[in-house]
Amino acid sequence: MKRLILLIAASLLIFACSESDDGPMSIYPDNFAVGGYGYMLYAELDSGYRFHIQGDSLTLAMDSMWTFGNCFLKDIELYTSYSNDTVLTITVKLALGNTGKTDCPQPLFRPDTVLRLPFMDDWKEKGVREIRVEGSAHNDFYSEDPDTAEAANSLFKDSILIRKGKFRAESISVYLDSAFADPYTYPRRTENDTVGVLFVTDSLKVDTFPYRFMKSRCIEIHDSCETVPDTAWRSTWSAKDTNLVPIRAVCAADTAADSLVYCLSSNWKNDSTALSDSTYDYLDTTWYNSKYFMEKIPKCAGVDHGDFSGSAVYGRYFTTKHVLFVPASGEKGCGPAALSKWIVYSLSAQKEVLDSVWADSLLTAWKKASVGAVEEEDDE
Repeated sequence: MKRLILLIAASLLIFACSESDDGPMSIYPDNFAVGGYGYMLYAELDSGYRFHIQGDSLTLAMDSMWTFGNCFLKDIELYTSYSNDTVLTITVKLALGNTGKTDCPQPLFRPDTVLRLPFMDDWKEKGVREIRVEGSAHNDFYSEDPDTAEAANSLFKDSILIRKGKFRAESISVYLDSAFADPYTYPRRTENDTVGVLFVTDSLKVDTFPYRFMKSRCIEIHDSCETVPDTAWRSTWSAKDTNLVPIRAVCAADTAADSLVYCLSSNWKNDSTALSDSTYDYLDTTWYNSKYFMEKIPKCAGVDHGDFSGSAVYGRYFTTKHVLFVPASGEKGCGPAALSKWIVYSLSAQKEVLDSVWADSLLTAWKKASVGAVEEEDDE
């Protein structure tokens, strides 16, 4: 009964304090006016892909847009201009103004604004080959306190190439046999002549490390045997000082013996006062190798986008899924690509090789490389 009485009292209190025009409280004074333009930091054409088919609608995605508040983006203005007959620039301006809304949170970046633009007839007539998008670098509302971010200081946001042709999706999987683990077999490629993975050695570096021998004795023998001296080479080397290499005793190879254990590793004691008189040099070679995906393609085709992040290691399959742009028969444009009939993609750097000299040398290595097995047989 007491709970019911309290509930009725609370309801009467709320009713007494409410008014018919209750709603969100405005944080701005009456007749507050906003003008000028905001700004955006990022924009992408067709998700950042390389090619766009002439005549298809164009997607413009904008992110990190500053418009003072949720209520003051009055319009998104697009202005077009030509730097020459074939390069079209779309300039985006975020017009600010009162929109009549009252529920206005604090200033923030507005994410995920996407516009779908029709491909205009005059773009076709002019033979536009590239579209660029630019955006205002700073907001005009706070002109005395500009954004100093690197992205805000760049008008250019993105660009895309306009071509006649079609897209072709590909999924390719190739096997890397165990010989890919041995750099002495490089250059080495997978079995197919027209598509696969290539391993090459870029360079070799020989480091010299000075060292002196150091005596080591066993403080607890766990077995008895005929011993012979053995060198305990280091797994790591320092170039800043002379390295010490212990000389230990191990059991002589005796196949008739039950055990060849002479001393546990933890029972060896090094004597840093008993060093060899001479200093010797240890040579260590570092191999610098690179991995590439290569594919023979139709003339003047190119990679639009794709995933080349698969694991290219021996004993496994490397798989890539990507989309090729294949030009129409009347398309005169070629590239951007290093070679007109081959894709060369660096799996180590995760980017396409666009240097024609370097790409040509890799194609030569591809043709001369040892060829891996399609798949290795399991040993049973």
